[in-house]
Amino acid sequence: MNNTNRYYSDDPNQQLQYNQPVFNQQNPFDNNNRQPEQLANQIGNYNHAAFNNPMNSYDNEYKGLVSSADSTIRAGFIAKVYAIMSFQLAITFLLILASYYFQNVRNAIIDTKTIKYTPFSIICFLIAFIVEIAIFCCRKVARRVPLNYILLIIFTLCFSTIVAAPCIICFELLSNGVELVIIAAAITLAITILLTIYAWRTKTDYSALGHLCFVLSASLLIMCIVGLFVRNIWFQLFICTICVIIYGGYIIFDTQLIIGNHSNYLSIDDYIIAAMLLYIDIVILFLRILEILMIIFGKN
Repeated sequence: MNNTNRYYSDDPNQQLQYNQPVFNQQNPFDNNNRQPEQLANQIGNYNHAAFNNPMNSYDNEYKGLVSSADSTIRAGFIAKVYAIMSFQLAITFLLILASYYFQNVRNAIIDTKTIKYTPFSIICFLIAFIVEIAIFCCRKVARRVPLNYILLIIFTLCFSTIVAAPCIICFELLSNGVELVIIAAAITLAITILLTIYAWRTKTDYSALGHLCFVLSASLLIMCIVGLFVRNIWFQLFICTICVIIYGGYIIFDTQLIIGNHSNYLSIDDYIIAAMLLYIDIVILFLRILEILMIIFGKN
């Protein structure tokens, strides 16, 4: 009898068979089964940093990456993110509209006599900055309901006040300020739609470029600091143009993070973070476009 395909132990009841193909067996030590998590984190108007926070299947708080979720869960996540982002943009639009029609709102945000920020605006900026850091840097805060929604509303109201300030300055100083704000909003909408469609359709993976985003953000921050001391209109125009290009790229970057078709590192529970990232990208893109229009086409 040929026993080359069997191994017999001392116990005749225990026989182990080898040299047989084994299918569907996963190596538990395979690093490919664990995907690191990368979050694009934007602080204030100029910082959009990305950092790595490894998460694996043994993390008690881990609910699953968007990229690994089924189509139904992923569609629900995307719908929730864009609904929250639309709510934020609606609040910002209503506040800008109120600042145009009501003088009291203008005076609360900007001192129309000296064209300077009021203490109320400075407080709103500080609150928005603190809430943003709390949401982006503490996952438990960003995922805890209803605390995350409360902080989201607080951030949106305070940040919308900061966004309305340049629009008020445009209304007060320029005779065609209203037209410039409308044109800037229309251009921002068109760019956002086109870049979103591109991010959905392209096969190129931009969601893995977190380190490049950090370098671009740091460079932009340095240029903005230099711009505080260099009062040159052409340098300001250059900064705004670079900012438009960078934040256009951020819209593609964050959209691919949200849809999860590429190297996605957002969890299903990170819908607040995803909505805030996209909201900030769109708002800052709008402000920089508005500044470019004010420099080129503004009429005193």
